Amino acid sequence: MGRPEEAGETSGSEGESPRRSRFALQLAAAVAASHACAINCYAIGWGVTATWQLRQTDDAPPGELRLSDAERAWLNSVLYLGTAFGCLLGGRAAARFGPRLAMLYSLLPLGLSQAAVALANSSAVLLAARLLVGLTCGVPYGVYVLYISGTSSPQYRGALTIMADIACILAIIFGVALGEVLNWRWLAAICGIVSVVPTGGLLLLLPDDPVWLLSCGRLADAKRSAAAFGVDLELADTTTLDETPGGWRATLGLLTQRKNLMPLGIVMMLNLFSSFSGYMAILSYSLEFFRMAGFQLDAAVCSILFCAIRVLAVLLTSTLVDRLGRRVLLVFSCGGVSVCYMGLVAYYQLPALHHLTALPIVLLLAAGFVYSSALACLPFCLAGEIFPLRMRQLGGSLVTFSYCTFSMLATLAFPHTMAALGASGVFFTHGVLMAGACLFTLLAVPETKGLSLAAIETLFDRDASKEEDGPATGADYSKGGV
Repeated sequence: MGRPEEAGETSGSEGESPRRSRFALQLAAAVAASHACAINCYAIGWGVTATWQLRQTDDAPPGELRLSDAERAWLNSVLYLGTAFGCLLGGRAAARFGPRLAMLYSLLPLGLSQAAVALANSSAVLLAARLLVGLTCGVPYGVYVLYISGTSSPQYRGALTIMADIACILAIIFGVALGEVLNWRWLAAICGIVSVVPTGGLLLLLPDDPVWLLSCGRLADAKRSAAAFGVDLELADTTTLDETPGGWRATLGLLTQRKNLMPLGIVMMLNLFSSFSGYMAILSYSLEFFRMAGFQLDAAVCSILFCAIRVLAVLLTSTLVDRLGRRVLLVFSCGGVSVCYMGLVAYYQLPALHHLTALPIVLLLAAGFVYSSALACLPFCLAGEIFPLRMRQLGGSLVTFSYCTFSMLATLAFPHTMAALGASGVFFTHGVLMAGACLFTLLAVPETKGLSLAAIETLFDRDASKEEDGPATGADYSKGGV
C-alpha cells in the first residue's frame, strides 16, 4: 500500500540523494505518527474550551446544555479513562496488524465519536461520547512511538520522537484559540475532521515498520522496509523470534523478567511524575485557573502562552536530545520545575513580592518551558526504545495506560486540591514532587543516547551484558544510574 521502492544497496557508497530521500521517508513516518498521537490533544484542547463554555451561569440560554462542576471535572477525566483502555487495545492491535494499520483502523470510529460529541443533547450522552473519543484516540496514542522508533535511525530517533510533543501542543493551541470564536459543538466537528483526514492520508502512503515485520518473522518484508527507510536491521534482534511466546497470558509472563520489568518501572515512574507535575491539570482548567490565581493577562492569552512556550522548549530539545542525552535533560527539567514552583510559593507567601505583578506568569511560563523540555516528552522517547523486542507492544501499551490513568487522577484531584490548599499550596506540593523526580532520575534512569535498540536491550539484561562486554559493561551500566 504505497510501498516505496528500494533505492539500491544499503552501503556507505550510496550518494547524497538516496540518503536524503530515505531520511525524508523517516520524517514522513514521524509526521504521520506524531499527528496520530496529537488526535488525543485535539480532544484535550476541545476540553479546555468546553469546560469553560459549559459551566452553569445565570445568563445561559434556556434549554442550552450546561454541566455541573462535578460533570465538568469528568468531561476531561473521562477522556483520559477512555484513552487508558484505548492504549491497551492499541497494543493488541499493533501486535496483530502492526502500529501503522492499528493507527489507521482507529480513525473511522474516532470520527464517529467526535460527531457524537458535537450532537450530544444531554450530559450523559456527552460524557459517553467523550469516553468513546478517548478509547479510539488511545489506539494511536499507545502505538505511535513504536512506529517512529521502528522507522528512524539511532542518530535521529530522539529528535523524531519528540516531534509528537510539538504536534500535541499545537493541537491544544488549535482547540483553545478556535474556541474563542466557535462554540463547543462546531469545535468538536472541526477537531474530528482535522484529526482523521490528514492522518489517514499519510498512513495510507507509508509502509509498515521493519521492527514489527521482523517480530512477525517476515524477514524479507522487514529487509525491504528497512532499505526503504534507510535503517539497519540488527542480527541480534532476530534471535528473539524463536523465543517469542504465544498468547496474551504468556506475554504477561514477560513481566516476571528483570530485563522487562526494570524499564517498565522506570518509564511508569517518569509518567507518574509527569502527570502530577501540575502542567496538564493546570492546562485542563487553564481558563478558570488563570482567573482564580490572579494573573493580570487575559485567561485565554495565558492559556495559549502556556502552550506556546512548550513548542519552543520542544524545538530546543529536539536539537539537544541526541547530543546531551535523555538523562541530563530530564534532571534539568525536573529540577527546573521544582525551582520555579517554589518561586511561585514565595510570591504568594511574601507580601513584599506582590508588587511584581508579572512575576507569577513569568515563573509559570518558565516552569512550563523546563517541564516541556524533557519531562513532558522524553518518557515517551524512552518508551519507544528501552523495551526488548518481545516487550514492545505490551510495554508501550502499559506505559501509555499508566500515563492516562495518572493524568485522569491528577485532573480529578486538581480542583479539590486548589480549593483546599489554594494556589500556594498547589505549587508547593508539585514542587516537592518535582524534586523527588529529579532525585529518581539521577538514581534510576539510564542513558540511551546513540545506542541501537539491540544495545539498549542489554542494559537491563545482566547475563547478556556479562557475556558480550565483560566487566566493562557493568561499569558503563552503573553510570546509567540503574
